[in-house]
Amino acid sequence: MRKALALAVVVAVLCVLAGDIDALHAAGSKDRLHVQLFVMSDCPYGRMAENSIIRALKALKGYIDFELRFVVSQRGDKHSSLHGQKEV
Repeated sequence: MRKALALAVVVAVLCVLAGDIDALHAAGSKDRLHVQLFVMSDCPYGRMAENSIIRALKALKGYIDFELRFVVSQRGDKHSSLHGQKEV
């Protein structure tokens, strides 16, 4: 159930992006969309999102500039993450 929900969210976002891409190209723009995915490296839902977006990026190659960003917390000189030190 959660896997299907995560995939549905990624697909919905990509459908919106596809509409934006169509609008850019209809206006004659050569601009590319900048997409950032924020994940925690050891998060199972983050991995599902990464795997889903990889397929979409291949299909939309040339239209999207993609950036993968990793989420961590910093307090002073210490870093932490929701899934423990192995994720930092």
